[in-house]
Amino acid sequence: MELPFIQLPKIFLETPIAHRGFHNMQNSFPMGEGPENSREAVLAAITLGFAIEVDVHMSADYVPFVFHDYFLDRLSNTTGALRKKNSKTISKIKLANNESIPSLDEILSLVAGRSPLLIEIKDQDGFMGTNVGALESVLAEKLKNYKGFVAVMSFNPNSIFEFGKLLPRIPRGLVTDSFDQKHWKFLSKEKLRELASISSANKLRISFISHNYDKLNKDLLFLHNRLGRSVLTWTITNKTLAKKALRHADNITFEGFYPLF
Repeated sequence: MELPFIQLPKIFLETPIAHRGFHNMQNSFPMGEGPENSREAVLAAITLGFAIEVDVHMSADYVPFVFHDYFLDRLSNTTGALRKKNSKTISKIKLANNESIPSLDEILSLVAGRSPLLIEIKDQDGFMGTNVGALESVLAEKLKNYKGFVAVMSFNPNSIFEFGKLLPRIPRGLVTDSFDQKHWKFLSKEKLRELASISSANKLRISFISHNYDKLNKDLLFLHNRLGRSVLTWTITNKTLAKKALRHADNITFEGFYPLF
């Protein structure tokens, strides 16, 4: 199946993108005290007028939840793999601000088109392989009637291909990096070379990449812009980095500071 090319709407480039919502400001700003990917963080981003990036995993009974890690230990009051627990159990788990982990349905209802929403599909294969499809199918079903600007991305090209087949009108992108062996020890050298080359971009007809900020360069920006793709970058943590990143990217994904330029 040949996927159509969908331009990333300009609204995703007009305001910085709050990484996992506007969160963990640690009293340095009057909003954004809630933990990452929480309702509080998402609402703060909406209130301040930022676009929003969130992460999606799936429960054992195929319900998508907005949560970054594969394991619950770092961000909640319990332990274990999120995907091994059913939705009823997950809905009772508490984050640091005493909220429960939000389902994707809850976040979609909260945003309701008020801010551009960028959704990262977390790799369900484990090794960036082809054992994907269930989460992509559920996500496509959730988004088919969503009223608002939304785009989807993943590190795993196979995930984006599966989602694109199901809902081709939604802009889709790849989260990209240099994929060095030091930081990606669980992947083979062959897989790392494949991912670093972004060789799947043409087949996937992606709208954008979201690239590791310290691997940005003007050639990367020129190449993808020439092909009609936008270049986003992750994760910018202060104003100095933001100014540097914007020389070689169309927009930033940020956290931990207020990006007023």
